[in-house]
Amino acid sequence: VDQIKTITPDNMDNFGQEKDKDLITLVTCTPLGVNSHRLLVRGHRVPYTPEQKESATFWTFKKLLITGILLIFLAFVLLYVVNKSKKKKKVKNEKV
Repeated sequence: VDQIKTITPDNMDNFGQEKDKDLITLVTCTPLGVNSHRLLVRGHRVPYTPEQKESATFWTFKKLLITGILLIFLAFVLLYVVNKSKKKKKVKNEKV
């Protein structure tokens, strides 16, 4: 991101191509709920390196793996608690 501007809807002359530049502009309404102005966020292309994608994918996979293991562990704990409470109810009902 190299530029952020807030403009009125009738002032849309900030768009246009610039020679020898690879730019993109995101346009959205602002402020939230009022939408009386336009927020322009402009950015330029950065060089792509394959190592960045591989490291990002690795961390995503690692996070998913850890989350999956934690969810399985929590499911086993929940099953244990439910079974234990059912056994207590069963024993309590047999005593009555």
